[in-house]
Amino acid sequence: MCKECEKNKLAKRRKQERVLRLVEVIAAVIGVIVAFAAVRLSMISISQSKEIIDYQITQEHMPKVVVFNNEITCDFEKRHDGDIYNYEPIKEICVPVYNIGTGIAQNCKINWDKNSIIMAVDDAKNNLDAYVSFVEYDYSKDGYPNSSIYDYIIEYENNEIENIKFYEPSSRKFHEFDFEFSSIDVSYILPIREDNNNVLIEIPKPISIMLLEYANHNVSSSIKINLEIMYQDINGNTHEENLCVEFLVKYVNEVENEELFGNSTVMCKYDVVVSKV
Repeated sequence: MCKECEKNKLAKRRKQERVLRLVEVIAAVIGVIVAFAAVRLSMISISQSKEIIDYQITQEHMPKVVVFNNEITCDFEKRHDGDIYNYEPIKEICVPVYNIGTGIAQNCKINWDKNSIIMAVDDAKNNLDAYVSFVEYDYSKDGYPNSSIYDYIIEYENNEIENIKFYEPSSRKFHEFDFEFSSIDVSYILPIREDNNNVLIEIPKPISIMLLEYANHNVSSSIKINLEIMYQDINGNTHEENLCVEFLVKYVNEVENEELFGNSTVMCKYDVVVSKV
């Protein structure tokens, strides 16, 4: 019996030893898996942290080119018969373009939308109908109209609008502005925080003329035209802003001036309201 008991104890001990070794092996395997998982999670965490840092760095150097709501002032001479005497101030009707981002905006291209300008001039004709005379003609079909009896002549060719003509009393010359607008190219625009940097862009001349007439006759309707701004960040990625720029006569004051041979000076302000298209 003693020998049999010893055999049983030995077998039992060997079995326990095998179980312990198996447990040790399993524990070792689990340890390796846990260590691998920890390394993997660490690598993912590092990768995600790098992506976050890269994103933050990119955002810190991202430009943002916009036009703000603002106010434009303009003074012009008016004849005793109510007509505009001098159109020179239309060169002063500009809007500033700012970079409110933190990075340089480069290779900027600014374009006024031709279709919106044509529509705005057409609306202005209707709003000024009681004060100003317009004539439209197509020189491919019609004869040239009598320019002496109209304030503005709008010329078409094959039903496509070409230009607007008018007489300026101060220079005693006819002026002509077409409806083809070149892109305004700007090499770069620095962030606004640096010396309040901005770029002034002229309003299309056909619109500037109508804005003078709106102030001259204190027309309450607004004029809306669209603006497209395209630019690149430091990585060469292209960004685009499409804006609607609205002009509204805010203030008009007429002051007579005896030194201007009966002319008076019209001092006016326009509100400029900008929204995304």
